[in-house]
Amino acid sequence: MLRHSPPPGSYRHTRYAPPAALAGWLEYFWIESWDLREYEPQVREVLPQPCVHLAFVRGRSRIYGVQLSRFVRMLSGNERVLG
Repeated sequence: MLRHSPPPGSYRHTRYAPPAALAGWLEYFWIESWDLREYEPQVREVLPQPCVHLAFVRGRSRIYGVQLSRFVRMLSGNERVLG
């Protein structure tokens, strides 16, 4: 996370080790969640690790290739992402 200050509302990013059977394929699982229902949307600037991410969010999934620069996301509402 770049230029991040403690926001109003709640935000959490957690990493988990994969099961042994998947350790050769996965470095970790991550879950990002936030609850900003009573607050203005917030901008997050992220400098990702150079790897591929498979992300699941309510109603959609995406594969993100290696990114070479930062990306910017707008967080709002109450949401959770599994990657």
